Amino acid sequence: MRRFCLVLVSIALGAPLFPSALAAQEESALSTHHIAAGLKIACVSLHDGLGILYVADPASPKEVGFVPLRAPALSSTMVLRIDRYAHRKPGIVFVAQGESGFAIIDISDPANAGLMKTVRTAGSAKRLSLMGSVLAVAEGNAGVSIYDVSNPSEPTYTRTFPIDGTVQNVRQYNGRLFACAGTAGLFVIDIVTGGTAPVPVAIPTAGDARDVAFYRNAVFVADGRHGVTLLNLTDRDNPKIVMTLPVKDEALEIVFHKSYVFVADGKRGVGYFKFDRPGTLEYLRQLGADRNYVNHVTVADRNLFVSGEFDSVIVFDIHRQDRPKRLR
Repeated sequence: MRRFCLVLVSIALGAPLFPSALAAQEESALSTHHIAAGLKIACVSLHDGLGILYVADPASPKEVGFVPLRAPALSSTMVLRIDRYAHRKPGIVFVAQGESGFAIIDISDPANAGLMKTVRTAGSAKRLSLMGSVLAVAEGNAGVSIYDVSNPSEPTYTRTFPIDGTVQNVRQYNGRLFACAGTAGLFVIDIVTGGTAPVPVAIPTAGDARDVAFYRNAVFVADGRHGVTLLNLTDRDNPKIVMTLPVKDEALEIVFHKSYVFVADGKRGVGYFKFDRPGTLEYLRQLGADRNYVNHVTVADRNLFVSGEFDSVIVFDIHRQDRPKRLR
């Protein structure tokens, strides 16, 4: 059994988004190793390849496959196939590999998964965001590149958006790209109503924009040592900063789930906040992580997955959101 070190878990479930009987799943993570998953299969980004896990029981994943890669796997996102009975099954995984671009891996048969091809990028592919047939690639100083993945095995380059900063992370939400560029702030690009040449709109934040999460017109920014910044995007052309709340260490990644916000808070575990729909955040408490440095959080179903610079994944049952219960 391969030992998975520095594993970050990201499990996202959702309805089919591709008209051609394919479903795209949005991944979430912020570090060099993490998991992107759908249904019962998870893909683990590792320094020497992509591990494949069976996660029917998320508190006890089991390895079922491994695909060696020449360059480290930094992050990944998964496309699920839909069979004739509308069952979602493992399909293709896109894997960011830094200076090597991104890889395309077929995991339709997890035990015999294999590399299909590698796509070179202009910059260093750090993170990927998949929504529908649009694959966005965070490429550091080269900005954000867009690929059409209507045919997932043959991505077509569309364009690149230059960003005045180093893009560490990118998300897609409601027809817009959100590029996290560290101390340069957050950049929003409207790729639906922005015309043929949409211009990135800069939103300076107080700290070091690392990640974003969304709920309707509210945007939550993991802002490094400055904490969590709450933005209001009711006016698409004039985003407003509502408030910033401090964290105990540094906000590295963030996830929203049913009125609650969970923040990867470095050496202080997980910050736990409640979102008041009129537009305010209330700090509740910290969730411990055995004194490990936490740089990833994600939610799937009713479970909160926590991981970072340690060789295990901590899972909390958050069905009772006011009383998270640790599973492992």
